[in-house]
Amino acid sequence: MIFGAINKLATLRNLARTVVVVLMVLCAPFPLSADQPSEGYTQANEAYLKGEYPKAIALLRPLVEKGEAGPQSLLGLMYMNGQGVPADYARAKELYRASAAQGNREGQFGLGYLYATGKGVPKSLTEAIRWFEPSANQGSKAAQYTLATIYSGGADEVGLDLVRAYKWYTILKSIDKRYDAGFTERLETLMNDKQIEEARKQALKWFVEFEASEKM
Repeated sequence: MIFGAINKLATLRNLARTVVVVLMVLCAPFPLSADQPSEGYTQANEAYLKGEYPKAIALLRPLVEKGEAGPQSLLGLMYMNGQGVPADYARAKELYRASAAQGNREGQFGLGYLYATGKGVPKSLTEAIRWFEPSANQGSKAAQYTLATIYSGGADEVGLDLVRAYKWYTILKSIDKRYDAGFTERLETLMNDKQIEEARKQALKWFVEFEASEKM
């Protein structure tokens, strides 16, 4: 029984680590919108999606100078990926941090991504989680999925946290069935009833608080 549990945990950790890498690659190239985008930002986002990077940059720069969080995040993404500008992780970090400081969930995720991958900053999952958490709490599915896989992966720097992993996977399954890959079921084979109950309570608490914040 013990060896069976160890094998299940090893399989889950390997799968989780693979998912984190895949998720990072998939999430990084996509633009992310502001909660209440300005007309200029909407136009810049549309230009970005069409691959019209010079136009997107021309629209974003005056908005960034005004301190708009959404444009800061998108321009940070473009500097990180070298889209229409030479790749510059230092500039990407500067823009992501400015956006994150205003509570923008995409800026928070972007900054966390830099720390998780070690692009332009010392690689640190601890620091990455510091930014993924507020992004996830604001409803970023990318941040929620990344946290779930990190917590279930048991990396040395962070450690295994089955309750938090189960919490985020439960939230994701409820929001979007595409995220239902059987992770909660796998985690349940490693958790006791008390842990499962606690994780479900935390997930319910998140939904209540998130719904209340959306109504404010």
